[in-house]
Amino acid sequence: MVTVPRPPAPSGPSVTQPPAIRHFAADLHPASMASEVSVMKALVTVSSKHGGTEGIGRSIADTLRASGVEVDVVVPERVSTVEGYDAVIVGSALYLGRWMGPARDLVHREAEALRARSVWLFASGPVTGVEEDAADKAEGLRLLELIGGREFRLFAGLLDRSRLGIVERTVVRAIGSPWGDYRPWEEIEHWAVSIVEAMQATEAQVPAR
Repeated sequence: MVTVPRPPAPSGPSVTQPPAIRHFAADLHPASMASEVSVMKALVTVSSKHGGTEGIGRSIADTLRASGVEVDVVVPERVSTVEGYDAVIVGSALYLGRWMGPARDLVHREAEALRARSVWLFASGPVTGVEEDAADKAEGLRLLELIGGREFRLFAGLLDRSRLGIVERTVVRAIGSPWGDYRPWEEIEHWAVSIVEAMQATEAQVPAR
């Protein structure tokens, strides 16, 4: 299993860490998980430039693992195939409303195989007005339609001044985005639990072999 290295912890006080996975995953009834989910396998693959979106991917992977799912975390450019996975979660940071190339390319490259399995997509970038931000949702929804995926979610992101270059900081100031960590950890965990529940339901429908 190949894992994505964790970025160094930022020195500023504005960055939050995902909470320990303890509440929502515990509601998934471990007794049933033993028969339904223990052999399920998921791929979490995320394009992240400064680590904010990668942190969301790690949180999702942690929730899936806590629920009994075997999880591989691999950056998109190192994913050679999605065969062998029951579910795939693809995420990307957004820049001017666009997905990063490696994540977008993976969805297009593996489109046929992705159509044959359960897929969830997510993106992260905007820090305000996420629910009303149709422009930042547009590419994720197009990719979801391309592969017939389960769901696309847009999450608020992280703007950490210490991680950005001069040009990026200038752009942030120009558009008036506030600095800080706006990633909604509880919402992210709830979403990850819903993925586990969907995986369980799918597995329950598969005839015993």
